[in-house]
Amino acid sequence: MTGHENTLTALHFEPEPLAGTGYEPFRIELYQERDAVRVAPVGELDLAVADRLQRQLEQLHESGFRRFVLDLRQLSFIDSS
Repeated sequence: MTGHENTLTALHFEPEPLAGTGYEPFRIELYQERDAVRVAPVGELDLAVADRLQRQLEQLHESGFRRFVLDLRQLSFIDSS
């Protein structure tokens, strides 16, 4: 999308990982790819952090982005409740 090439940065919400647990804190990474934004949440997506993902998508939409690719490959857990 023209005019937004330099506005995307990866957003990280990361406390230190717990040693030896394999726990990866939730964060959202953003990548511009041609005419879409790839939104890649990382870690565990549950009810405690779902609103962060929703707010990020809303902010991108309000900024003028209209096409999104939601890349779930880096999630280690998705809460289905």
